[in-house]
Amino acid sequence: MIYLALFVLGTAIAETLGPGRLLEGVSAAKSLVISGFEWFGDLGMFCARLVRAALARPYELGELVRQCDSIGSKSLPLVALAGGATGVVLSLQIRDSLTREPDRTGESCLPPPRGS
Repeated sequence: MIYLALFVLGTAIAETLGPGRLLEGVSAAKSLVISGFEWFGDLGMFCARLVRAALARPYELGELVRQCDSIGSKSLPLVALAGGATGVVLSLQIRDSLTREPDRTGESCLPPPRGS
């Protein structure tokens, strides 16, 4: 499967480069694939260092709680605004579907609005 992907990538690069420059396209595809593997390798090494640092002593639970409190209080307005907007959209959608679709008795699931 990897060989097929490399072939397709090499063919696409060779067509854009023109005739006689196929080796340049293949080397470009090869360097692209190698850089992708290097990126995933660096990501894996970063995750390993992160886990090692998280499990190393001393555990500073007080500092963690302080930072979570600081970040939480700063993000509260954004979370409240997003939650309110989501709630409005959900209530409008649910109200529309509950008034249109009758239940098993043939009546609407919600009473009609006041004044009508």
